[in-house]
Amino acid sequence: MKKKTIVLFSVIAILIGFELLLFFFMVSKIEHDGETINISGQQRMLSQKISKLCLQIENETYSNLIDSDLKEELTNIIELFVASHEKLQKGHKSDETEELFAKLQDNYDKLVSSAKKIANSQDDENALIIIVKNEGLFLFTMDRIVFQYEIENGKKTNNMIIVMIIIASIILLFLVLALKLIVLPTINKEKQNLNIIKKKSLQITKQNDELTASAEELRQNNEELLTLNEQLNEANYLIQEKNGKIEKAHKDITASINYAKRIQEALLTSKKLIESYFNEYFIFFKPKETVSGDFYYMYKINKYIIFAVADCTGHGVPGGFLTMLGITYLHEIVRQKEKTNSGFVLNQLRQRIKNTFKNFEQAANNGLDIAFCTINTETNVLQYAGAYNPLWIIRENKLIEHKATRNPIGSYPKEVDFKNNEIQLFNNDVIYLFSDGYQDQYDSENKQRFTKKRFKALLLEIHKYPVEQQKELLGDVLKKWKKKNPQIDDIAILGVKWKI
Repeated sequence: MKKKTIVLFSVIAILIGFELLLFFFMVSKIEHDGETINISGQQRMLSQKISKLCLQIENETYSNLIDSDLKEELTNIIELFVASHEKLQKGHKSDETEELFAKLQDNYDKLVSSAKKIANSQDDENALIIIVKNEGLFLFTMDRIVFQYEIENGKKTNNMIIVMIIIASIILLFLVLALKLIVLPTINKEKQNLNIIKKKSLQITKQNDELTASAEELRQNNEELLTLNEQLNEANYLIQEKNGKIEKAHKDITASINYAKRIQEALLTSKKLIESYFNEYFIFFKPKETVSGDFYYMYKINKYIIFAVADCTGHGVPGGFLTMLGITYLHEIVRQKEKTNSGFVLNQLRQRIKNTFKNFEQAANNGLDIAFCTINTETNVLQYAGAYNPLWIIRENKLIEHKATRNPIGSYPKEVDFKNNEIQLFNNDVIYLFSDGYQDQYDSENKQRFTKKRFKALLLEIHKYPVEQQKELLGDVLKKWKKKNPQIDDIAILGVKWKI
Protein backbone atom coordinates (compact mmCIF):
# COMPACT_ATOMS: atom_id res chain seq x y z
CA MET A 1 0.00 0.00 0.00
CA LYS A 2 2.86 2.38 0.79
CA LYS A 3 4.37 1.70 -2.62
CA LYS A 4 1.05 2.56 -4.28
CA THR A 5 0.85 5.75 -2.20
CA ILE A 6 4.38 6.78 -3.12
CA VAL A 7 3.81 6.07 -6.81
CA LEU A 8 0.48 7.94 -6.97
CA PHE A 9 1.68 11.03 -5.13
CA SER A 10 4.95 11.06 -7.03
CA VAL A 11 3.00 11.16 -10.28
CA ILE A 12 0.79 13.96 -8.91
CA ALA A 13 3.83 15.96 -7.76
CA ILE A 14 5.53 15.53 -11.16
CA LEU A 15 2.38 16.67 -12.97
CA ILE A 16 2.02 19.75 -10.71
CA GLY A 17 5.69 20.62 -11.22
CA PHE A 18 5.39 20.21 -14.98
CA GLU A 19 2.26 22.36 -15.03
CA LEU A 20 4.04 25.13 -13.10
CA LEU A 21 7.08 25.06 -15.39
CA LEU A 22 4.86 25.17 -18.48
CA PHE A 23 2.79 28.01 -17.03
CA PHE A 24 5.79 30.22 -16.21
CA PHE A 25 7.32 29.47 -19.62
CA MET A 26 4.13 30.57 -21.41
CA VAL A 27 3.80 33.67 -19.21
CA SER A 28 7.38 34.69 -20.00
CA LYS A 29 6.62 34.35 -23.72
CA ILE A 30 3.51 36.53 -23.41
CA GLU A 31 5.36 39.17 -21.32
CA HIS A 32 8.20 39.23 -23.87
CA ASP A 33 5.74 39.83 -26.70
CA GLY A 34 4.11 42.57 -24.59
CA GLU A 35 7.51 44.27 -24.25
CA THR A 36 7.95 44.06 -28.03
CA ILE A 37 4.52 45.73 -28.51
CA ASN A 38 5.58 48.54 -26.13
CA ILE A 39 8.80 49.08 -28.14
CA SER A 40 6.69 49.17 -31.31
CA GLY A 41 4.59 51.96 -29.80
CA GLN A 42 7.81 53.86 -28.96
CA GLN A 43 8.93 53.44 -32.59
CA ARG A 44 5.66 54.95 -33.81
CA MET A 45 6.08 58.04 -31.59
CA LEU A 46 9.76 58.48 -32.53
CA SER A 47 9.06 58.20 -36.28
CA GLN A 48 6.34 60.87 -35.97
CA LYS A 49 8.69 63.09 -33.95
CA ILE A 50 11.40 62.71 -36.67
CA SER A 51 8.94 63.76 -39.38
CA LYS A 52 7.74 66.73 -37.33
CA LEU A 53 11.31 67.97 -36.64
CA CYS A 54 12.32 67.53 -40.31
CA LEU A 55 9.33 69.60 -41.39
CA GLN A 56 10.26 72.33 -38.87
CA ILE A 57 13.92 72.36 -40.01
CA GLU A 58 12.97 72.52 -43.67
CA ASN A 59 10.62 75.44 -43.00
CA GLU A 60 13.37 77.26 -41.08
CA THR A 61 15.82 76.64 -43.95
CA TYR A 62 13.37 78.15 -46.43
CA SER A 63 13.25 81.35 -44.43
CA ASN A 64 17.06 81.37 -43.89
CA LEU A 65 16.57 80.94 -40.09
CA ILE A 66 18.45 77.75 -39.25
CA ASP A 67 17.90 76.56 -35.69
CA SER A 68 20.83 74.40 -34.53
CA ASP A 69 18.80 73.28 -31.47
CA LEU A 70 16.25 71.59 -33.75
CA LYS A 71 18.99 69.70 -35.59
CA GLU A 72 20.61 68.62 -32.36
CA GLU A 73 17.24 67.40 -31.08
CA LEU A 74 16.66 65.59 -34.40
CA THR A 75 20.06 63.86 -34.10
CA ASN A 76 19.18 62.67 -30.58
CA ILE A 77 15.75 61.40 -31.68
CA ILE A 78 17.35 59.51 -34.62
CA GLU A 79 19.77 57.81 -32.20
CA LEU A 80 16.86 56.78 -29.94
CA PHE A 81 14.93 55.59 -33.00
CA VAL A 82 17.86 53.44 -34.23
CA ALA A 83 18.50 51.99 -30.73
CA SER A 84 14.79 51.18 -30.28
CA HIS A 85 14.71 49.53 -33.72
CA GLU A 86 17.69 47.33 -32.80
CA LYS A 87 15.86 46.18 -29.65
CA LEU A 88 12.79 45.43 -31.75
CA GLN A 89 14.83 43.33 -34.18
CA LYS A 90 16.17 41.19 -31.30
CA GLY A 91 12.66 40.25 -30.16
CA HIS A 92 10.96 36.91 -30.78
CA LYS A 93 9.49 36.66 -34.29
CA SER A 94 7.10 34.21 -35.90
CA ASP A 95 7.10 33.58 -39.65
CA GLU A 96 4.35 36.19 -40.05
CA THR A 97 6.09 38.90 -38.01
CA GLU A 98 9.45 38.07 -39.64
CA GLU A 99 7.91 38.77 -43.03
CA LEU A 100 6.43 42.08 -41.77
CA PHE A 101 9.80 43.12 -40.30
CA ALA A 102 11.44 42.45 -43.67
CA LYS A 103 8.93 44.78 -45.34
CA LEU A 104 9.45 47.37 -42.56
CA GLN A 105 13.25 47.50 -43.02
CA ASP A 106 13.22 49.37 -46.34
CA ASN A 107 10.96 52.14 -44.99
CA TYR A 108 13.11 52.32 -41.84
CA ASP A 109 16.38 52.64 -43.81
CA LYS A 110 15.00 55.38 -46.07
CA LEU A 111 13.48 57.26 -43.12
CA VAL A 112 16.73 57.22 -41.07
CA SER A 113 18.98 58.01 -44.05
CA SER A 114 16.92 61.02 -45.15
CA ALA A 115 16.53 62.32 -41.56
CA LYS A 116 20.32 62.18 -41.06
CA LYS A 117 20.80 64.22 -44.24
CA ILE A 118 18.51 66.93 -42.89
CA ALA A 119 20.15 66.80 -39.44
CA ASN A 120 23.62 67.14 -41.03
CA SER A 121 22.46 69.95 -43.39
CA GLN A 122 23.17 67.88 -46.49
CA ASP A 123 21.61 69.33 -49.61
CA ASP A 124 18.96 66.85 -50.73
CA GLU A 125 15.66 68.32 -51.87
CA ASN A 126 13.97 64.91 -51.93
CA ALA A 127 14.86 64.01 -48.33
CA LEU A 128 11.70 65.48 -46.78
CA ILE A 129 9.48 63.86 -49.44
CA ILE A 130 11.08 60.47 -48.76
CA ILE A 131 10.55 60.92 -45.00
CA VAL A 132 6.86 61.83 -45.33
CA LYS A 133 6.22 58.99 -47.79
CA ASN A 134 8.04 56.30 -45.83
CA GLU A 135 6.68 57.42 -42.45
CA GLY A 136 3.13 56.52 -43.47
CA LEU A 137 4.24 53.11 -44.80
CA PHE A 138 6.39 52.57 -41.69
CA LEU A 139 3.45 53.36 -39.35
CA PHE A 140 1.09 51.15 -41.35
CA THR A 141 3.47 48.19 -41.29
CA MET A 142 4.20 48.79 -37.59
CA ASP A 143 0.43 48.68 -36.89
CA ARG A 144 0.25 45.33 -38.67
CA ILE A 145 3.19 44.04 -36.61
CA VAL A 146 1.49 45.08 -33.35
CA PHE A 147 -1.76 43.52 -34.52
CA GLN A 148 0.03 40.26 -35.41
CA TYR A 149 1.70 40.15 -31.97
CA GLU A 150 -1.69 40.65 -30.31
CA ILE A 151 -3.15 37.76 -32.33
CA GLU A 152 -0.23 35.52 -31.38
CA ASN A 153 -0.56 36.56 -27.71
CA GLY A 154 -4.23 35.55 -27.82
CA LYS A 155 -3.34 32.15 -29.30
CA LYS A 156 -0.62 31.59 -26.67
CA THR A 157 -3.02 32.46 -23.88
CA ASN A 158 -5.68 30.06 -25.23
CA ASN A 159 -3.12 27.26 -25.65
CA MET A 160 -1.88 27.83 -22.10
CA ILE A 161 -5.42 27.61 -20.69
CA ILE A 162 -6.15 24.37 -22.60
CA VAL A 163 -2.92 22.72 -21.40
CA MET A 164 -3.56 23.83 -17.79
CA ILE A 165 -7.07 22.36 -17.89
CA ILE A 166 -5.82 19.03 -19.29
CA ILE A 167 -3.09 18.69 -16.66
CA ALA A 168 -5.45 19.72 -13.84
CA SER A 169 -7.93 17.05 -15.04
CA ILE A 170 -5.19 14.39 -14.95
CA ILE A 171 -4.17 15.47 -11.41
CA LEU A 172 -7.81 15.24 -10.30
CA LEU A 173 -8.05 11.74 -11.79
CA PHE A 174 -4.99 10.59 -9.84
CA LEU A 175 -6.44 12.08 -6.64
CA VAL A 176 -9.65 10.10 -7.16
CA LEU A 177 -7.60 6.93 -7.72
CA ALA A 178 -5.65 7.63 -4.50
CA LEU A 179 -8.91 7.98 -2.59
CA LYS A 180 -10.32 4.77 -4.02
CA LEU A 181 -7.21 2.56 -3.77
CA ILE A 182 -5.72 3.79 -0.47
CA VAL A 183 -8.03 5.78 1.78
CA LEU A 184 -11.27 3.78 1.45
CA PRO A 185 -9.62 0.33 1.88
CA THR A 186 -7.87 1.64 5.01
CA ILE A 187 -11.14 2.87 6.52
CA ASN A 188 -12.84 -0.45 5.80
CA LYS A 189 -9.98 -2.36 7.39
CA GLU A 190 -10.23 -0.27 10.57
CA LYS A 191 -13.95 -1.03 10.81
CA GLN A 192 -13.19 -4.73 10.60
CA ASN A 193 -10.57 -4.39 13.35
CA LEU A 194 -13.05 -2.66 15.65
CA ASN A 195 -15.65 -5.42 15.12
CA ILE A 196 -13.08 -8.10 15.92
CA ILE A 197 -12.10 -6.27 19.14
CA LYS A 198 -15.72 -6.12 20.31
CA LYS A 199 -16.35 -9.82 19.61
CA LYS A 200 -13.12 -11.00 21.24
CA SER A 201 -12.96 -8.87 24.37
CA LEU A 202 -11.49 -11.84 26.29
CA GLN A 203 -8.51 -11.92 23.94
CA ILE A 204 -7.64 -8.21 24.45
CA THR A 205 -4.45 -8.94 26.30
CA LYS A 206 -3.20 -11.43 23.75
CA GLN A 207 -4.07 -9.18 20.87
CA ASN A 208 -2.61 -5.99 22.41
CA ASP A 209 0.37 -6.01 20.08
CA GLU A 210 -1.92 -6.39 17.09
CA LEU A 211 -4.13 -3.52 18.31
CA THR A 212 -1.11 -1.26 18.80
CA ALA A 213 0.02 -2.02 15.27
CA SER A 214 -3.41 -1.20 13.93
CA ALA A 215 -3.43 2.11 15.85
CA GLU A 216 -0.04 3.02 14.40
CA GLU A 217 -1.29 2.28 10.89
CA LEU A 218 -4.32 4.46 11.52
CA ARG A 219 -2.06 7.32 12.67
CA GLN A 220 0.00 7.02 9.50
CA ASN A 221 -3.14 7.09 7.39
CA ASN A 222 -4.31 10.23 9.21
CA GLU A 223 -0.97 11.89 8.52
CA GLU A 224 -1.30 10.98 4.86
CA LEU A 225 -4.78 12.52 4.81
CA LEU A 226 -3.42 15.72 6.39
CA THR A 227 -0.62 15.83 3.83
CA LEU A 228 -3.12 15.31 1.03
CA ASN A 229 -5.28 18.12 2.41
CA GLU A 230 -2.30 20.49 2.47
CA GLN A 231 -1.45 19.58 -1.12
CA LEU A 232 -5.05 20.22 -2.16
CA ASN A 233 -4.98 23.64 -0.47
CA GLU A 234 -1.71 24.47 -2.21
CA ALA A 235 -3.11 23.38 -5.58
CA ASN A 236 -6.21 25.52 -4.98
CA TYR A 237 -4.00 28.54 -4.21
CA LEU A 238 -2.02 28.02 -7.42
CA ILE A 239 -5.20 27.77 -9.46
CA GLN A 240 -6.49 31.04 -7.94
CA GLU A 241 -3.17 32.70 -8.71
CA LYS A 242 -3.33 31.50 -12.34
CA ASN A 243 -6.90 32.75 -12.66
CA GLY A 244 -5.73 36.18 -11.50
CA LYS A 245 -3.05 36.30 -14.18
CA ILE A 246 -5.51 35.17 -16.84
CA GLU A 247 -7.94 37.89 -15.72
CA LYS A 248 -5.14 40.49 -15.96
CA ALA A 249 -4.30 39.33 -19.49
CA HIS A 250 -7.97 39.71 -20.43
CA LYS A 251 -8.03 43.24 -18.99
CA ASP A 252 -4.89 44.14 -20.96
CA ILE A 253 -6.44 42.89 -24.22
CA THR A 254 -9.66 44.81 -23.47
CA ALA A 255 -7.63 47.97 -22.78
CA SER A 256 -5.87 47.58 -26.16
CA ILE A 257 -9.21 47.26 -27.97
CA ASN A 258 -10.56 50.35 -26.16
CA TYR A 259 -7.45 52.26 -27.23
CA ALA A 260 -8.10 51.18 -30.83
CA LYS A 261 -11.63 52.58 -30.42
CA ARG A 262 -10.24 55.95 -29.30
CA ILE A 263 -7.94 56.03 -32.33
CA GLN A 264 -10.89 55.30 -34.63
CA GLU A 265 -13.03 58.00 -32.98
CA ALA A 266 -10.20 60.49 -33.49
CA LEU A 267 -10.21 59.73 -37.25
CA LEU A 268 -13.97 60.19 -37.62
CA THR A 269 -15.08 63.74 -38.47
CA SER A 270 -15.72 65.71 -35.28
CA LYS A 271 -19.17 66.98 -34.33
CA LYS A 272 -17.93 70.58 -34.28
CA LEU A 273 -16.64 70.31 -37.86
CA ILE A 274 -19.84 68.64 -39.12
CA GLU A 275 -21.96 71.39 -37.56
CA SER A 276 -19.96 73.94 -39.54
CA TYR A 277 -21.05 72.13 -42.75
CA PHE A 278 -24.70 71.24 -42.02
CA ASN A 279 -27.33 73.06 -39.96
CA GLU A 280 -29.67 70.09 -39.64
CA TYR A 281 -28.23 66.56 -39.61
CA PHE A 282 -27.97 63.40 -37.49
CA ILE A 283 -25.57 60.46 -37.34
CA PHE A 284 -26.88 57.13 -36.02
CA PHE A 285 -23.62 55.27 -35.38
CA LYS A 286 -23.89 51.94 -33.51
CA PRO A 287 -20.92 49.51 -33.76
CA LYS A 288 -21.62 45.80 -33.22
CA GLU A 289 -18.52 45.53 -31.04
CA THR A 290 -16.16 48.02 -29.39
CA VAL A 291 -14.50 48.94 -32.71
CA SER A 292 -16.66 49.53 -35.81
CA GLY A 293 -16.26 48.31 -39.39
CA ASP A 294 -18.47 51.21 -40.60
CA PHE A 295 -17.35 54.83 -40.85
CA TYR A 296 -18.59 58.25 -41.92
CA TYR A 297 -16.50 61.03 -43.51
CA MET A 298 -17.06 64.75 -44.11
CA TYR A 299 -14.84 67.52 -45.49
CA LYS A 300 -15.16 70.87 -47.27
CA ILE A 301 -13.10 72.23 -50.18
CA ASN A 302 -13.98 75.77 -51.21
CA LYS A 303 -17.68 75.73 -52.11
CA TYR A 304 -18.04 71.92 -52.04
CA ILE A 305 -19.21 69.88 -49.05
CA ILE A 306 -18.02 66.25 -49.26
CA PHE A 307 -19.59 63.47 -47.20
CA ALA A 308 -19.78 59.66 -47.26
CA VAL A 309 -20.88 56.56 -45.31
CA ALA A 310 -18.96 53.29 -45.79
CA ASP A 311 -19.21 49.65 -44.70
CA CYS A 312 -15.86 47.80 -44.56
CA THR A 313 -15.35 44.05 -44.75
CA GLY A 314 -15.91 42.51 -41.31
CA HIS A 315 -16.46 44.23 -37.97
CA GLY A 316 -14.66 44.57 -34.64
CA VAL A 317 -10.88 45.04 -34.68
CA PRO A 318 -10.33 43.69 -38.27
CA GLY A 319 -13.07 45.94 -39.63
CA GLY A 320 -11.69 48.81 -37.58
CA PHE A 321 -8.30 48.55 -39.25
CA LEU A 322 -9.98 48.73 -42.68
CA THR A 323 -11.95 51.85 -41.61
CA MET A 324 -8.70 53.59 -40.65
CA LEU A 325 -7.24 52.66 -44.03
CA GLY A 326 -10.37 53.81 -45.87
CA ILE A 327 -10.61 57.16 -44.05
CA THR A 328 -6.91 57.87 -44.58
CA TYR A 329 -6.96 57.06 -48.31
CA LEU A 330 -10.24 58.91 -48.90
CA HIS A 331 -8.93 62.04 -47.16
CA GLU A 332 -5.66 61.92 -49.13
CA ILE A 333 -7.51 61.63 -52.46
CA VAL A 334 -9.91 64.47 -51.64
CA ARG A 335 -7.18 66.83 -50.39
CA GLN A 336 -4.46 66.07 -52.95
CA LYS A 337 -6.60 65.70 -56.08
CA GLU A 338 -9.18 68.37 -55.09
CA LYS A 339 -11.70 66.61 -57.32
CA THR A 340 -15.42 66.92 -56.73
CA ASN A 341 -16.48 64.26 -59.24
CA SER A 342 -17.73 61.46 -57.00
CA GLY A 343 -17.14 58.72 -59.57
CA PHE A 344 -13.52 59.81 -60.02
CA VAL A 345 -12.91 59.76 -56.25
CA LEU A 346 -14.29 56.20 -55.89
CA ASN A 347 -12.22 54.96 -58.85
CA GLN A 348 -9.11 56.41 -57.19
CA LEU A 349 -10.05 54.90 -53.81
CA ARG A 350 -10.58 51.46 -55.35
CA GLN A 351 -7.15 51.58 -56.98
CA ARG A 352 -5.48 52.57 -53.69
CA ILE A 353 -7.20 49.74 -51.78
CA LYS A 354 -6.33 47.18 -54.49
CA ASN A 355 -2.70 48.27 -54.59
CA THR A 356 -2.41 48.06 -50.81
CA PHE A 357 -3.62 44.47 -50.52
CA LYS A 358 -1.82 43.45 -53.70
CA ASN A 359 1.48 44.72 -52.30
CA PHE A 360 0.97 42.72 -49.11
CA GLU A 361 -0.38 39.63 -50.93
CA GLN A 362 -3.64 39.60 -49.00
CA ALA A 363 -6.95 37.98 -49.98
CA ALA A 364 -8.95 39.75 -52.68
CA ASN A 365 -12.15 40.03 -50.61
CA ASN A 366 -10.84 42.90 -48.46
CA GLY A 367 -12.55 46.19 -49.28
CA LEU A 368 -15.61 48.29 -48.57
CA ASP A 369 -19.03 49.44 -49.83
CA ILE A 370 -19.66 53.19 -49.83
CA ALA A 371 -22.04 56.01 -50.77
CA PHE A 372 -20.04 59.18 -51.63
CA CYS A 373 -21.50 62.66 -52.27
CA THR A 374 -20.39 66.22 -52.98
CA ILE A 375 -22.66 69.29 -52.89
CA ASN A 376 -21.96 72.57 -54.67
CA THR A 377 -23.25 75.06 -52.09
CA GLU A 378 -23.72 77.75 -54.75
CA THR A 379 -25.72 75.73 -57.32
CA ASN A 380 -27.21 73.16 -54.86
CA VAL A 381 -26.16 70.37 -57.24
CA LEU A 382 -25.29 67.05 -55.55
CA GLN A 383 -22.92 64.58 -57.20
CA TYR A 384 -23.27 60.97 -56.04
CA ALA A 385 -21.41 57.74 -56.73
CA GLY A 386 -21.90 54.48 -54.88
CA ALA A 387 -20.23 51.10 -54.46
CA TYR A 388 -23.27 48.91 -53.67
CA ASN A 389 -24.60 51.52 -51.20
CA PRO A 390 -27.43 53.68 -52.68
CA LEU A 391 -28.48 57.31 -52.03
CA TRP A 392 -32.04 58.01 -50.86
CA ILE A 393 -33.63 61.47 -51.07
CA ILE A 394 -37.12 62.15 -49.68
CA ARG A 395 -38.82 65.05 -51.46
CA GLU A 396 -42.48 66.00 -50.95
CA ASN A 397 -43.22 62.69 -49.16
CA LYS A 398 -41.71 60.60 -51.97
CA LEU A 399 -38.55 58.52 -51.62
CA ILE A 400 -36.21 58.82 -54.62
CA GLU A 401 -33.58 56.08 -54.82
CA HIS A 402 -30.34 56.60 -56.76
CA LYS A 403 -28.85 53.17 -57.29
CA ALA A 404 -25.19 52.40 -56.75
CA THR A 405 -22.73 50.78 -59.15
CA ARG A 406 -22.67 47.04 -58.40
CA ASN A 407 -18.94 46.96 -57.71
CA PRO A 408 -17.12 47.08 -54.36
CA ILE A 409 -14.14 49.23 -53.44
CA GLY A 410 -11.67 46.39 -53.89
CA SER A 411 -10.88 43.59 -56.30
CA TYR A 412 -13.78 42.29 -58.40
CA PRO A 413 -13.94 39.91 -61.43
CA LYS A 414 -15.77 42.39 -63.70
CA GLU A 415 -14.79 45.90 -62.74
CA VAL A 416 -16.56 48.96 -64.19
CA ASP A 417 -16.03 52.66 -63.52
CA PHE A 418 -18.20 54.11 -60.79
CA LYS A 419 -21.01 56.20 -62.28
CA ASN A 420 -21.22 59.87 -61.28
CA ASN A 421 -24.83 61.08 -60.83
CA GLU A 422 -25.73 64.79 -60.76
CA ILE A 423 -28.88 65.66 -58.78
CA GLN A 424 -30.46 69.10 -58.32
CA LEU A 425 -31.39 69.60 -54.68
CA PHE A 426 -34.44 71.56 -53.51
CA ASN A 427 -35.28 73.19 -50.22
CA ASN A 428 -36.17 70.72 -47.42
CA ASP A 429 -34.87 67.68 -49.33
CA VAL A 430 -33.86 65.00 -46.78
CA ILE A 431 -30.74 63.04 -47.78
CA TYR A 432 -29.93 59.58 -46.33
CA LEU A 433 -26.68 57.59 -46.60
CA PHE A 434 -26.34 54.29 -44.71
CA SER A 435 -24.69 50.90 -44.38
CA ASP A 436 -26.69 47.64 -44.53
CA GLY A 437 -26.53 46.90 -40.78
CA TYR A 438 -29.95 48.34 -39.87
CA GLN A 439 -31.96 46.59 -42.58
CA ASP A 440 -30.16 43.25 -42.05
CA GLN A 441 -30.90 43.06 -38.29
CA TYR A 442 -32.90 39.97 -37.21
CA ASP A 443 -35.98 40.24 -35.02
CA SER A 444 -36.30 38.95 -31.43
CA GLU A 445 -37.06 35.39 -32.62
CA ASN A 446 -34.17 35.42 -35.10
CA LYS A 447 -36.54 34.50 -37.95
CA GLN A 448 -36.62 37.52 -40.28
CA ARG A 449 -34.56 40.61 -41.11
CA PHE A 450 -35.82 44.20 -40.85
CA THR A 451 -35.44 44.44 -44.68
CA LYS A 452 -34.92 47.33 -47.08
CA LYS A 453 -38.68 47.68 -47.55
CA ARG A 454 -39.35 48.29 -43.84
CA PHE A 455 -36.38 50.67 -43.69
CA LYS A 456 -37.80 52.79 -46.54
CA ALA A 457 -41.22 52.88 -44.89
CA LEU A 458 -39.66 53.92 -41.56
CA LEU A 459 -37.72 56.83 -43.12
CA LEU A 460 -40.82 57.99 -45.00
CA GLU A 461 -42.70 57.96 -41.71
CA ILE A 462 -40.15 59.93 -39.68
CA HIS A 463 -38.45 62.23 -42.24
CA LYS A 464 -40.57 65.27 -41.32
CA TYR A 465 -39.54 65.12 -37.66
CA PRO A 466 -36.58 67.20 -36.39
CA VAL A 467 -33.30 65.42 -37.16
CA GLU A 468 -32.45 64.64 -33.51
CA GLN A 469 -35.90 63.10 -33.03
CA GLN A 470 -35.35 61.01 -36.18
CA LYS A 471 -32.18 59.63 -34.60
CA GLU A 472 -34.04 58.75 -31.37
CA LEU A 473 -36.84 57.04 -33.31
CA LEU A 474 -34.34 54.94 -35.29
CA GLY A 475 -32.84 53.75 -31.99
CA ASP A 476 -36.26 53.01 -30.44
CA VAL A 477 -37.49 51.02 -33.46
CA LEU A 478 -34.27 48.97 -33.59
CA LYS A 479 -34.50 48.19 -29.88
CA LYS A 480 -38.11 47.03 -30.14
CA TRP A 481 -37.33 44.99 -33.27
CA LYS A 482 -34.41 42.95 -31.93
CA LYS A 483 -35.29 43.05 -28.19
CA LYS A 484 -32.75 40.73 -26.49
CA ASN A 485 -31.44 39.37 -29.78
CA PRO A 486 -27.79 40.46 -30.32
CA GLN A 487 -26.86 43.04 -32.96
CA ILE A 488 -25.46 41.19 -36.01
CA ASP A 489 -23.59 44.00 -37.80
CA ASP A 490 -22.27 47.54 -37.47
CA ILE A 491 -24.84 50.29 -38.19
CA ALA A 492 -24.16 53.76 -39.64
CA ILE A 493 -26.89 56.14 -40.90
CA LEU A 494 -26.38 59.80 -41.93
CA GLY A 495 -29.39 62.05 -42.39
CA VAL A 496 -29.16 65.64 -43.74
CA LYS A 497 -32.02 68.12 -44.21
CA TRP A 498 -30.92 70.45 -47.01
CA LYS A 499 -31.77 74.12 -46.70
CA ILE A 500 -31.50 76.69 -49.50
